[in-house]
Amino acid sequence: MHAKDYHDLGTPAPRTATSTVTLRIDGRSVTVAEGTGLLEACKAAGVPLAWSTAARDVNGFHFDAGALIVPTSPQSEPVVTALAREFGVHVEQQPGSPPSHGITPIGRARVGVFGPWFDNISEGWTRWLLDEYGLPYTTLRDSDIRGGSLRARVDAIVIASAPVDRLVSGNSASAYPPEYAGGFGDTGLAALRAFVRDGGTLITLDQASELAIRLFDLPIRDAAKGQSDRFLCPGSLVRLRVDTAEPLAF
Repeated sequence: MHAKDYHDLGTPAPRTATSTVTLRIDGRSVTVAEGTGLLEACKAAGVPLAWSTAARDVNGFHFDAGALIVPTSPQSEPVVTALAREFGVHVEQQPGSPPSHGITPIGRARVGVFGPWFDNISEGWTRWLLDEYGLPYTTLRDSDIRGGSLRARVDAIVIASAPVDRLVSGNSASAYPPEYAGGFGDTGLAALRAFVRDGGTLITLDQASELAIRLFDLPIRDAAKGQSDRFLCPGSLVRLRVDTAEPLAF
């Protein structure tokens, strides 16, 4: 954002007490870290934030779908001004309240990260990534999964890469204290099914994806399973198809 775009970075255009102005932020220039910072700041200030799901021209600037929509208020203006100063994003003011259609409100999902009692470097890196971006989460243990009622606690569960058998069986009861033994078991698997059935989102990474395939009898297969001696490309994106109309792709 330049000074001409937002009235010298923090000196909004004069308006009467009854006028309403909406700020539209170019989402293309906002990184994950910046967007997270904006979301947290808006949440702390009690300011609603939304995505535009349609392209629109405002004051001669073209905003693609994915622009951030913020209603102007004494709470939101300092937040957006600070974002503009720090990251140089493009912001335009448009008269009126936020549109009633063509937008998707941005909320804060309650995220649970499954933390097994066995060593799992993938789970550690997953937590590090969330910590790095300041995204809050709850650690869920085997007993939490088996305890059920997961939808009441979280909106999404992340299971990092691990062999399915280890996830299901966990540590041996003959070698570990009871609180550190056992895995999901049949009870936990049923609880995960119920979680998804009740509207929760289950995110499985790498090897753990086999759990989702089995759990929901998905019509897909791991083409590289059992082929580690012939196929190895860790961390590579071989092909990625993205539906840019979905907010997740913004």
